[in-house]
Amino acid sequence: MNLSIHPIHQMFIQSTSARRYYSILRTSLLLLFIGLMASCISTFPLSNEVRPGGTLMAAIGASEGADLLKKENLVATFKDSASVDHVVKVARVLRVYPDSTSRFGRGAPATPHYGPMYYNGQWLAIVYFVDANNDPIVTALGDGKLRFEQGGNLVGVEMDVNILGGGNAPRNLLETQPLMGAHWLDYAEIGEHAAIRLTGIPNGRVAGATFTLNYDPAGFFNVAGFEIEVSKATIDPNMQLAWSEKDIAGGQKELTILISNPHGFDVPGDSFPSGLSTLERRKSLERDLSSVLISWTTHVSASIKTQAELDGYMTLVGSNFYDADGEVLGDLTAILEYMD
Repeated sequence: MNLSIHPIHQMFIQSTSARRYYSILRTSLLLLFIGLMASCISTFPLSNEVRPGGTLMAAIGASEGADLLKKENLVATFKDSASVDHVVKVARVLRVYPDSTSRFGRGAPATPHYGPMYYNGQWLAIVYFVDANNDPIVTALGDGKLRFEQGGNLVGVEMDVNILGGGNAPRNLLETQPLMGAHWLDYAEIGEHAAIRLTGIPNGRVAGATFTLNYDPAGFFNVAGFEIEVSKATIDPNMQLAWSEKDIAGGQKELTILISNPHGFDVPGDSFPSGLSTLERRKSLERDLSSVLISWTTHVSASIKTQAELDGYMTLVGSNFYDADGEVLGDLTAILEYMD
């Protein structure tokens, strides 16, 4: 029996155990919203009827890897039955995930030639039909269209929404239940984070990568005892993630991250056998090489709102990509990108 260690894992054998990257709190909150969804990948309101001042929950499309939607950047506009536009309030934007035993959670195949399309999340928006002063919008009754835009680009598709009569809706109950002294939905929203992005085109079968970053904990956090957290945007179970930290000179910390998939990552030019049950089907997607996320606790951290501010506290000092034999693949590097 061959008990040898895979070369990709051997490069990380002296690191500490992979630390947790999902909290019970985050999981429970996201499961609540998964239960509310009518479809896994969708672009429509979960209810298309609302009164002025009321709340509408809309699925606005599938998440693509580390790509990001934030409520601060998302604009929702409702065109009423009289063709008048009303900018309404995007109160929350959440990313929710399917159950790990579902077809999407297990990697539903796209076609016999492109391998599994692992589902990286569904964007869910909570919209209040109020104006900039939080007053119920004054709008014509009947059918209208709701659209979402980010950076001037349409997100998803326009959605049919029916404005009901009977007066304004009562106060939104989603905003009245605190959790641990803070608003409970604050714990479910996207936090401040950065992503490690692949640059270059793979010249061979990629099986894994290592990333090394240095950061200043005293400058990054204004309260001692807090650390960086590492997670992945993809839910592909075949892509494995581990990380560790150690103290280095000058009060800095060195963060080492490993991602790997012994079955490899889908790269341009790959061909797949027709059988859906083969090991080839367990390859991750090329975009998963750019799915590593680095996050921090914002209420105890320095104000980091731009790439330049992030660069002042954290630096990606090295990245290596490997094939299944542990050999370094050339022409591949990575960058650290603040996700705004």
